[in-house]
Amino acid sequence: MKQIICILALLLMSVTTTKAQTSPATPSIRGKILTEEKQPIEFTNIALLSEDSTFIQGTCSRSDGSFELLPPAPGNYLLQVSSIGYKPLCQPCPTGSTHNWILQTDAVLLAETVITAARPVFRLKGGKLETSVRQTLLASLNDANDVLKHIPGLRSSDEGYTVFGKGTPVIYIDNRLLQDNSELQRLSAADIEKVELITNPGAEYDATVKAVVRIRTVRNKRDSFGGNFRAGITQRRRNSHYGQVNLNYQKKGLSLLGMLYTNYENRKRHQEVRYQIPSEIQWDVNNRVHLYNKGLLAGGKASASYDFTPQHSLGASYEFHRTPDYHSSDHSAYTVRANEELADHTIHSSQNLQQTNRHQLNAYYQGSIKQLHINFNTDLVYGKSYNHQEAQEESQTEGNRDISSFNHADNRLYAAKLILTHPLWKGELKTGADYTFIRRNDNFLNRQHILPDTDSRIDESKSAVFAEYSLTLGKISLLAGLRFEHAVSDYWEQEKYVSGQSRTYNDWCPNLSVDFPLGKAQANLSYTAKSNRPSFFQLRSTLSYNNRFIYEGGNPLLTPRNQPRPAVHGPLQVGTIRT
Repeated sequence: MKQIICILALLLMSVTTTKAQTSPATPSIRGKILTEEKQPIEFTNIALLSEDSTFIQGTCSRSDGSFELLPPAPGNYLLQVSSIGYKPLCQPCPTGSTHNWILQTDAVLLAETVITAARPVFRLKGGKLETSVRQTLLASLNDANDVLKHIPGLRSSDEGYTVFGKGTPVIYIDNRLLQDNSELQRLSAADIEKVELITNPGAEYDATVKAVVRIRTVRNKRDSFGGNFRAGITQRRRNSHYGQVNLNYQKKGLSLLGMLYTNYENRKRHQEVRYQIPSEIQWDVNNRVHLYNKGLLAGGKASASYDFTPQHSLGASYEFHRTPDYHSSDHSAYTVRANEELADHTIHSSQNLQQTNRHQLNAYYQGSIKQLHINFNTDLVYGKSYNHQEAQEESQTEGNRDISSFNHADNRLYAAKLILTHPLWKGELKTGADYTFIRRNDNFLNRQHILPDTDSRIDESKSAVFAEYSLTLGKISLLAGLRFEHAVSDYWEQEKYVSGQSRTYNDWCPNLSVDFPLGKAQANLSYTAKSNRPSFFQLRSTLSYNNRFIYEGGNPLLTPRNQPRPAVHGPLQVGTIRT
């Protein structure tokens, strides 16, 4: 056993040494996160920001409160530190600095009464961080969004969630995959049992998934009937508000839930963007933009479940939500330079009307037959969206022009997943299969023919089988799995099949993870093979007009990194990821 630990430790040290040799010679930022009593704070979120508050990278403090960050280049940065129960801290931090950061206790005041509760308990094992929520400070927060903001290793922003070193995670509530993260606002923090952050997803997850967040809700088995009303106001430059009514009925094994909700958003932002466009003429476009968004989202949800026995349960839910009139606008001032000479000054304004409708049906079954555990989950989603843009451009050299565009999209999704779990020897064997079908129809029209009209359709069907085995030998835990995924993406333009833009993928994705003690620390050595495919958003054929240099849109010709890319011709499209 000691020989195995030594070998794994040497492998881990060799990987670390190789990385250190190939890293640039940039001074690191080090320190410790301590309480006012000089006690270390474990699992503190530490984010490195640029001087304009752009997120660069992040990490978590160790058991002794220590941390280390390696900036991309020497210079001045901001260090943002946050931990539940303490006041957040953000201070300038140049490269090469080393010192302690003291966090002050943050008392929660309500009606002149100090509310005290235990800090959440964190448990790390096998690349999974488990955070307890129930009966901790996290349960006193408002909703699931507020809870996730305090999960170590997870960062929240207006664009969504980011896992340090992994990227955007997929989020589950119990065993149901979220299709829309706005649902997190409708889940009360008091209804959450725990949150699991998986940074090394195994074979049961899609080949493109780099990280997973699983929210486990509280299960109330007592007979009851009740309801509650939740409302809130968010004040930034402008105020937004929401309201939600919940009703529930519990009788023996039967559980009925109903919900109605509204969410009014009113936001204002200012930002500066610089575009450098390489060509025969070196264009340099600086943009100062004011963005405004406001609109109403309303909907409802009903669910029913029944526990036939402690070993068998069945349930279903239906949700509908609609955005009747979401308005966004921007007012921009562009300064254009050609080969460093002032070439133009452009004023741009744009008004957008967005409308969406979405229906979602979910059903599940969980049961056990002797030692075999069965978990089946299925989703059906159907939605429509409409976007109308009216833009005006005033150029000192190119004259004035108007741009009108209309985009109508239909989306549908069918998904099913079956997981079978059974004890095997001293461990557990998990096998299963899943299938997903997605169809997206996009119709885009530009009256002035400045942007190309499109009528496209993408069908993606994906099927997979997987197996995973976990084993514990003393203090060593092993996890090994293999997933095979077959995906077909078919592309149509003007109802004609386009073979050059259609794709077929066959991916084998193995994963291996080993947990073992290393002195007083717990070490983890893992390997995972993942695929990086273009998303529907990156493949979209619709465009949005910014100015005569910049169109924002997708690129249907994108391919995965391990496949050759066809030649791309046409105007620069900002917002696509050219892999």
